[in-house]
Amino acid sequence: LNLASHRYLTKEQIIASLKSAPPSTQTYGALSLEVLREVLTHHLHTPLTSIGSDDLIIEINKQLILPHRTEPLEYTLSLHLDAHELSRQIWNEEELTIATMVEKQSVQEERAFLDELHHLIEECRTRSKLLEMSDEVLYGVVYELLIPYLAHTPHISSKTTRRVLFSFDQRNANELLKRQRQALLARTVRDFKNLFPLARSLRRRLIFHTGPTNSGKTYTAFQQLKKAGTGYYLAPLRLLALEGYETLREDGVNASLITGEEQLLDEDATHISSTIEMLSFETEVDCCVIDEVQMIDDRDRGWAWANAIIGAPAKTVIMTGSPNAREAVIALAEYLGEPLEIVEFERKNPLELLKSATAIDAIEPKTAVIAFTRSNALRLKQQLSKTYKTSVIYGNLSPEVRREEARRFREGETDILVATDAISMGLNLPIKTLLFSKADKFDGQNQRNLTATEVRQISGRAGRYGLSEKGYVGALSGDVLKTITTLFTKTIDPIALPFNVMANFDHIMLVSNILEEKSLSNIVDFFVENMKFEGPFRAANLESMQEASAIVDRYDLDMRTKYTLATAPLSTSSPLVMAAFERYVRALEQKKPIAYIPPQRLGHYALSMEELQEAEDRIKEISLYLWLSYRLGEFFVDAEKARTFRGELNRFIENSLQQSHFVPRCKTCGKPLAPNSEFAICQSCFNNLNRAKGQQNSTEARKRFPSNRR
Repeated sequence: LNLASHRYLTKEQIIASLKSAPPSTQTYGALSLEVLREVLTHHLHTPLTSIGSDDLIIEINKQLILPHRTEPLEYTLSLHLDAHELSRQIWNEEELTIATMVEKQSVQEERAFLDELHHLIEECRTRSKLLEMSDEVLYGVVYELLIPYLAHTPHISSKTTRRVLFSFDQRNANELLKRQRQALLARTVRDFKNLFPLARSLRRRLIFHTGPTNSGKTYTAFQQLKKAGTGYYLAPLRLLALEGYETLREDGVNASLITGEEQLLDEDATHISSTIEMLSFETEVDCCVIDEVQMIDDRDRGWAWANAIIGAPAKTVIMTGSPNAREAVIALAEYLGEPLEIVEFERKNPLELLKSATAIDAIEPKTAVIAFTRSNALRLKQQLSKTYKTSVIYGNLSPEVRREEARRFREGETDILVATDAISMGLNLPIKTLLFSKADKFDGQNQRNLTATEVRQISGRAGRYGLSEKGYVGALSGDVLKTITTLFTKTIDPIALPFNVMANFDHIMLVSNILEEKSLSNIVDFFVENMKFEGPFRAANLESMQEASAIVDRYDLDMRTKYTLATAPLSTSSPLVMAAFERYVRALEQKKPIAYIPPQRLGHYALSMEELQEAEDRIKEISLYLWLSYRLGEFFVDAEKARTFRGELNRFIENSLQQSHFVPRCKTCGKPLAPNSEFAICQSCFNNLNRAKGQQNSTEARKRFPSNRR
C-alpha cells in the first residue's frame, strides 16, 4: 500500500482508516462515511446524500429531452451503492464503476418514463377526439398538467395518471363549452349589418358622388347637407372636420364639432361635423355625408369607412370618393339591400403633365413639392429656403401647425409648399404646379413604387378651380417624371374586396359575455382570427389596438376602460408617448387623478431634428391626453393645461419650421448633412463605420485561420 501516492486516499485518510479497523479484519475493511463522502466529492464531483447500514445513496441532477417541448425536464437520479464494494475499489485503486452505473440506470429510468408518458398521451388523445388537437397542443396541455406532480422524479404513478386525466377531462369540457359559445357567437354576428339596428330600421337611401379631385363632388354634397333638417359630416382628418364645422356655421347652420380630442358643442346644433371614427351609431339624422370613401381600402383605418357606410343612422347617406371606389360602393349597397344612386362629376379645370423635369432652382411660385417622409420634406425645405420662402406640411405635425403652414402658403407669405402626401386629402390650397421629388414611398411595411391611384389623387391638388385655370404636374428629375407620367395615364385598379370591419364596444361586450372572457387582448385576437362574416367583410387587423390591449390587460381595469384605452390614438413607435400611456394606465388602476406633465424648458425654436421630433411627439402625447380626457374626464384633470401647452408647442414647431438654418445633422458626429442626403449619418462617419467593420472582420479571420509559424 503506497501511503504517499494513493489514487484516491490521502496519507492521513489511510492511517486513520487502518487504525479504526477491527483487529480481526484481514482486509483493509470498509471506509468511514466521512472518507467516502470526501472521495466521491473530490474525484466524481458527486456528493453522498444519505447512508443506511451498508447502503449508500448518491443523487445526480439530470436532464431529459421531451417530445414537443423545447425546455428539458430536470430530474434527480438516485443511485444506490454497496459500501463494502465501493471501499474495496477505492483501497485497490480500481476504476470506480459509478459512472457506468449512472448511465445504465438513467437510460432505464428515462425509457420507462417515456413509455409511461406515451400511454398517458394516447389516453388523452382518445379523450379529446372532438377537439382535434395537434400533437404540439396535446403534449403542451399534458405537460402543463403533469410536470407539477413529478417533483424531480421521472415516474408517472397511477395516482398521478388519475389526477392528470381528471384535470384533462375538466379542461376538455371547458374547451368544448367555449367552442360551442364561439359557434353561437359566430352565428350571432356573422351578418355584420345587423349589428347596427338603428340604421337597419331606417329606409336609407345611398348616394355616391364620384369623380376626380377638384370636381365639386364634396361641395355639392355639402349643399345637400346644409338643406337637411339634421345632419352629420364625417371627415378623414381633424383638420377637415374643423373646416366642415366652420363652413356650416358660416352658412348659418347651428353645428357642433366632435373629434377625438376636442368637442365644441352647441345646444341648438342641428348638424355635427366630426372625424369618421367619432360617428355615433345611436344618433339619427336626416343626412350624413361620408367624405373620401376610397379610404375604405386603407390598411389601418379602412374599417371606419366600412362601419360608417353600413351603420350611419341617416335617412340619406351621401358618399364622396374617387372613381376606383365605385365597385366597392356598389358591392356594399347590394349587400345592404339599399337603393344606390351614383352621381358622376368631371374635373372643373384640366391637368397637364410637364414635358421635362423642373430644376430645383427654376421652381415657380405657387408650387408644391411632394416628398414622402418627414426627413425628406425637412431636407427639401432647407434646400429650397435658400432661394424661396417656403412652407412645409407633413403628417407628424399637429393640425394647428398644418393649418398655419397652409395659411402662409395660401395668403402668399410663402412661395413654395413642401409637403408629404398628407395634402392628398381635402386641403384647399392655391397650388398651380405640383412636383414629385420621388416616385416611391414607405407604406408602413415596405418601400414600394407609388400606385396610379396615389399619383392621381396627389396630382389632383394642382390647379384648384377658381384659383388657377389649369394645373401642372411634373417632377424634380427625369427618372421620377418618367414614372409619374406612366402612372398618371394608367387605368386605376378598383378597390379590392373584402373590406375590413371593426368591433365597437357593444360587440366587444357581446364576445366577452358569451365567451366569459376578461382579457381584451384575447377578445380582439378572437375577433380578428375567428370571426367570419356574410358579405364582403373581414375582421380588421389592428396591430396598434392589439398592442395596447396587451398592455391594459396587465392592469385591473373594467372592460369599458380597457376598450377606451386600447382605441386611443396611440403612437406605438414613440417611446415618449408609450411611457405616458403606461403612466396613465397605472394611475387609472389606482383610481388616481392624472396630471399633465409639461416639458421643462422650451426655447424659441428647435436647434436639431431631434428637438423637433421630440416636440412633435409631445403634441401626440397631448392629443392622447385630451382624447382620454373627453372619455375619462374624472381622472384626466389637466385638459386646459394640456391645451395651453399644445399652443406653446405649436408655436415652437412653427418657429422651428421657419428657420432657414434649421438643418438635419449626422446622428453620430452632429455635423450638418448634405441637403440631398437620404441617410441619417454623414459620409465620413459611414466610411469610419466601414473601416471598423473591415478591421473587425480581419481580426476574426486571423483568429479562425492562424498562420503556421515555426
